[in-house]
Amino acid sequence: MTYKQIEQIESFIKEVNELKEDTAIAHKVLYERGRTLHEKFSASNVGYMVAVNWNNCAFFGYAGNSTTYFVDKIKSNLEVMLSALKGILDAIPQYSYILEVRKDIARGRKIKKADKHNFIAEIVVKYQGKIDFGKVIQDYLKEDNMLSWSIEDTSYFNGIIQKLELYLVEICEEKKTAKRQTQEKQTVVNVNQNVNQNQETNVNVTISFEDCFKALDDCETLNDTETQEIKKQLQEIQELLKDKKGKKKSIKSKIANILKWVAEKGTDVMIAVLPVLLQSLQGLQ
Repeated sequence: MTYKQIEQIESFIKEVNELKEDTAIAHKVLYERGRTLHEKFSASNVGYMVAVNWNNCAFFGYAGNSTTYFVDKIKSNLEVMLSALKGILDAIPQYSYILEVRKDIARGRKIKKADKHNFIAEIVVKYQGKIDFGKVIQDYLKEDNMLSWSIEDTSYFNGIIQKLELYLVEICEEKKTAKRQTQEKQTVVNVNQNVNQNQETNVNVTISFEDCFKALDDCETLNDTETQEIKKQLQEIQELLKDKKGKKKSIKSKIANILKWVAEKGTDVMIAVLPVLLQSLQGLQ
């Protein structure tokens, strides 16, 4: 995923939050904007794949009767959308590191003039081997510039900030062949591939659903029958993922059915189930 796509997802999250927190908005407008946002997200190329049921959010009266909008269900849909978007970001291994680099950039922009020289030195050391700051900066740090701050010093400082901003883009463009740190997220798919002497390939895929199942046990909006049923469906997906060859269509169909079911349940159910489903879909690409 590119840095531009990450920024796009973050802007989507901001849009949903602003809509959800707008207490003065008319129910009709809330419904229309929520549905429009969902369609926009689905059309984007950021991995947003979630089924949201809008049919149960409004009752369109007959023979000219007014339409009734169900605000709780509309906001429930917004929560599903929000969880899906956050799930995409959480599945990006570099995202926490991107946030760290951004924090350094924001700190640098607010730093006092007297501290800028130390900031430059700190950043050069921290990102040594990751960012090429060039010989000019290295020579500059060897000089005694602590007591005087000139226009030239300002250009060095601005150059450091620009380097950090460019680095945000480079983080997402690093070698895609590098192995991802699957331990960072419990929902990450771990793939072990063994090839025997007959050139037959055996792929073993294991997904940790344990936390998902535990979270479902704590969902107050589900009764025992519903909890066991959703667990059974998740276990079927888990089994199919162990050898997904020729079964991708079936897996996607089962995930789509669960997403439709989840969209009608409480927020706690969405939070419990969505991360595993989103990661499972990403593993099929």
